[in-house]
Amino acid sequence: MLLLKGGKIVVNDELIRRDILIDSDKIIDISYEINGDYPTIRVDDFLLTPGLVDVHVHLREPGYEYKETIKSGTLSAAKGGVTTLVAMPNLNPIIDNEASIKKELEIIKNDALVNVIPASALSISQNSKKLIDVDKMLLYTKIFSDDGKGFHNKCLLKKALKWDKNIIIASHAEDKKLKSSKESEIKCVEREIKLLKDSKVKYHFYHISCRESIGLIMKAKKLGFNLSFEVAPHHFSLCDEDIKNANYKMNPPLRSKSDMVSILEAFRCGYVDMIATDHAPHSEEEKDNDYDKALNGIIGLETLFPLAYTKLVLTNIITISKLLELLIYNPGKRFELPYNKLAIGEIANIACFDINNKHEYRLEDIKSKSKNSPFIGQELYGFNKCTIFKGKVIYKEV
Repeated sequence: MLLLKGGKIVVNDELIRRDILIDSDKIIDISYEINGDYPTIRVDDFLLTPGLVDVHVHLREPGYEYKETIKSGTLSAAKGGVTTLVAMPNLNPIIDNEASIKKELEIIKNDALVNVIPASALSISQNSKKLIDVDKMLLYTKIFSDDGKGFHNKCLLKKALKWDKNIIIASHAEDKKLKSSKESEIKCVEREIKLLKDSKVKYHFYHISCRESIGLIMKAKKLGFNLSFEVAPHHFSLCDEDIKNANYKMNPPLRSKSDMVSILEAFRCGYVDMIATDHAPHSEEEKDNDYDKALNGIIGLETLFPLAYTKLVLTNIITISKLLELLIYNPGKRFELPYNKLAIGEIANIACFDINNKHEYRLEDIKSKSKNSPFIGQELYGFNKCTIFKGKVIYKEV
């Protein structure tokens, strides 16, 4: 048994005080006042939510353990209140066959602190030349992506889009010829949408970063295309004017202030389907370099909620209920991932966010193996203080 006492939950966009009682891995009571001789964690005035869901995470293992491991990455997720995540396939070996995904799943089974669902590459070696054996990989995952490289073979993608299967194909929208320019994303989104007519697969765009891309996606949605897209916290929190060093370098890159404002407006209008981090750890040596030579990517699991709450909710762009949709319910439903609600009988995956006090994001507090974040030193509201996963405490500051 475990009692979370003094917290607040969201009901009809209002915060109301509730105690939560957990037995084994389930929530068995949610009441204004629960008393009894139970092991208790005081969570006074913290916001209690279901565990967050992040559909775009690079855990780096196997192959790049010097950047991150499944153990360190899921500890970082636990610190951020994330209890379900999708791991990208650009590993070594690339997750493009039965043997490689089995190896990854074995490490996940032994080391992961939270739910980790591996994504498979769409093409063998992610080189856009030959499709993976989808029927074999469907035994292990429903999510397919060549993230990090994108789909550069129109005929191959067209063939994959004819698969009559319950899968989701997720695109890193980048035209190789145009590199990381705005036009690279826009042209790629436009080209891939044209291929989607009559496709039965669910299609998702990772880390959309500019106004024109959103316009194309929304137009396609109105025509009935089975589309969704995500925005990363750095693209609604920063713009190219903020760049100071290589910790501000990612792909797609930080866009203009005008694009950042357009993304914020897309949140206000309810266009954005979900928020995902694109958590991308790199070593200090890989980032402590000339900007042009440094690798793309930043970590993001531990700042996911604080950035979203501070930049979107406290500025009245979206409500707290809408934020929970973007961080939990929408990604969970769209990707068919494990997620829960705060209700009696539900799995006890719970995060406890301090939304009343501002805290500095400090280098020494980071649980990820890598420290490549542009947000170090920023003061934000909403850092997580305690995470419960399947009824057990897996992270705790309080």
